[in-house]
Amino acid sequence: MTASNTDIRPHWRDYVLSPKGALVFPVRAALVPWDPEKIAEADIHWREVNGEEELPNEPGMGLLLDFGVKTTGFLYFESAGSMDFGIDIQSGPDLRLVLFEDIVKYSSGAGCYRDDKFRAFRFLKMRCTGGSGIKVRTMVEFTGWPGDYEGYFYSSDDQLNRIWYTGAYTIQICTQPHELSGCYNNMLPRMYGDFPRHWRSPHGRYCIWDAPRRDREVWIGDMWPESQGLLHSFHAPEAIKTSLLAVAQRQRENGLIPGSGITLQTFSEYSCWWIVLLDYLYMMTNDREFIHEMKPHVQRAVDWLLNELEDFDGFLRINHRQTWAWTLMRRGAVTGSQAVAVAALEGGARILAFLGDSDRAGRATKGATNLRQLITTKLWNGKDGVFRDCLLPPDGVERVSCDSNSLVPLFGISSEEQTTACLEYLRRNLWTPFGTKTIVPPEPEANNNWAHNHNIWPFVVGLELEARFVRGHRETAMELLRQCWGNMIAHDTSCFWEMVDGETGDFVTHRRISDLQGPSWDTWDSYGHGWSAAPTSLMQSHLLGIRPTAPGFSHFQVKPWLADLDFAEGAVPTPHGPIRARIERGKSGKTHLQLEVPAGTRATVAKSDGSTIDINEGSHQLDS
Repeated sequence: MTASNTDIRPHWRDYVLSPKGALVFPVRAALVPWDPEKIAEADIHWREVNGEEELPNEPGMGLLLDFGVKTTGFLYFESAGSMDFGIDIQSGPDLRLVLFEDIVKYSSGAGCYRDDKFRAFRFLKMRCTGGSGIKVRTMVEFTGWPGDYEGYFYSSDDQLNRIWYTGAYTIQICTQPHELSGCYNNMLPRMYGDFPRHWRSPHGRYCIWDAPRRDREVWIGDMWPESQGLLHSFHAPEAIKTSLLAVAQRQRENGLIPGSGITLQTFSEYSCWWIVLLDYLYMMTNDREFIHEMKPHVQRAVDWLLNELEDFDGFLRINHRQTWAWTLMRRGAVTGSQAVAVAALEGGARILAFLGDSDRAGRATKGATNLRQLITTKLWNGKDGVFRDCLLPPDGVERVSCDSNSLVPLFGISSEEQTTACLEYLRRNLWTPFGTKTIVPPEPEANNNWAHNHNIWPFVVGLELEARFVRGHRETAMELLRQCWGNMIAHDTSCFWEMVDGETGDFVTHRRISDLQGPSWDTWDSYGHGWSAAPTSLMQSHLLGIRPTAPGFSHFQVKPWLADLDFAEGAVPTPHGPIRARIERGKSGKTHLQLEVPAGTRATVAKSDGSTIDINEGSHQLDS
């Protein structure tokens, strides 16, 4: 043990994208044509916003405001005048998409007016109707998660820092009050549309959406990277509990848990993800009270899963359009879904054992063992060294997918030989400069499957990234991280996108939802999608190397890896307080570690020579 002269201090605040208060203000403005097709970005003459701005009422022109980042909430207007007037609005996340129209009927009253429509946008274009020379001050009441950062990451690499905080902010604007859920409410049966308005969680007001602009509902599959990132940045387990409870309380009679919180869609794999997420939450927080609260839901979900396996020759049956890649024809024994089912059975067994249900725990363990064997034998293509996308594809063409060859190694199902082979197959055959393709060969073009045939989806690339870190393929993990997420931040984005154009690496704007044309309908691509934020938690887990080995971090491991960095530091929130660490490369080539172990916890530190050191609470300085 040697002393390090470097203190642990937060140097990271300049990267934070979160608003500094409850209100978000525009940072620049410009006068532009009202017709979005006539706006050329190069022709926009921006100027700083300094309070009130005059609304144009001349034909064909609008005032364009840029809030600097995508934001969410309710518009506020302040005007010194006492008259009533109308404001035409177009908004959007990207300058090419400032086209979602609305009208605000301003009633000045005391000079401040709050519109009651929830919005998510970066750019806002306005013009006045019913008056001239009217000046207004425009702002947004921010509705995303209101807490400050309890965890952080900071390193010698500007790109990695920007990626971490962009991911954290993406998750923040996807964590919203549950009563605002459901942008499709006007299309839903009343029982669905009424649910967010009337249901309240005992665990808090906030839940985790897939995105703040389009679906605006809990999607269980999306919550894997979202939950990890939320706990590593803002440490908001209450939002995870509310999200899990929202779907658990609407569990089907057969035990299946819906995949989505408002539309209640049937995704068998997502019912498995619910169990996986509950197991993860327990490991991270040791929230025993919530586990007991979820006991009947876990029992019924595990029974449902075991029955499904029994009815389909040991596999979990997946119906058409019932995976995250919903435009593809894949169905039946989809390999990635089988891997999630294994993780659900093993996680369910741990939870059930803790709850004292040893019989179910034993049956779940046995089911997981059997399914593991099926995956590594029947779904393994030994000739090509890769896992098949699914068994017996509908058109008879065997394909390889990113998610199937990421989830199997991620959950420790594949052997080391299989893991190395399938990850290398992805690298050789599916990697692009912008991330990993979804599936090869592409399916025959039909309807909307172009979205998954040809675009990059950071959600599944995040699963691959995590699998590479977890299984020790760290160098290629860093390469993939810089390709996919480095590409997005190079586009001056404040959020991570739902999908990336596979040919250009840009945000996808050229297609709209089929048969739902018009200014009130969204684009295909979501500009801020929480499922794309995997790197935020992975940098703390695999560069700082901090991961729990007992529920609630009562014991944890520290296995730092600096990659090509000069230093990295950060904090991981725990129920006992934050674990703080800084690692730096010394002049002699040795790695120095400074570690703060919270009271009531113990750590095992892995050294570069393969040995380990057990450490109790307090501040420690070590050479690696």
